[in-house]
Amino acid sequence: MSEALGEHGTGPFASVSSAGLFSCELTTDGTVLCWGSTFGAAADTPDEKFGSLSAGALHACGVSADGSVTCWGRDQEGRTEAPETKFTSVSAG
Repeated sequence: MSEALGEHGTGPFASVSSAGLFSCELTTDGTVLCWGSTFGAAADTPDEKFGSLSAGALHACGVSADGSVTCWGRDQEGRTEAPETKFTSVSAG
C-alpha cells in the first residue's frame, strides 16, 4: 500500500485535475500542488509555473507559459517524456 501525502492547499484555484490515486490543483498564480498517493505523481510535483495541467493514472503533465510541457510521476512507457515542441493544452490520459 502506498503512503498518502498531506492536505491540499486552500485556494484560490484555477483548476483541479484528479486521477485514480491522486489529485493536483493549479493555483491562480500557476503553481501546482498534488496530494494523494506517493506511488504516483503526487510525490514529485515540479517547482514550476503552469497555465494548465492534467492528471493521468500515475503521472501528470502541465503546460507552461512558453508552451513547453513538463510531466512528472511514474514513467511507465515513457509517460513523463514530453516532446520538445509547443503546446496549448495537454491531456495525461
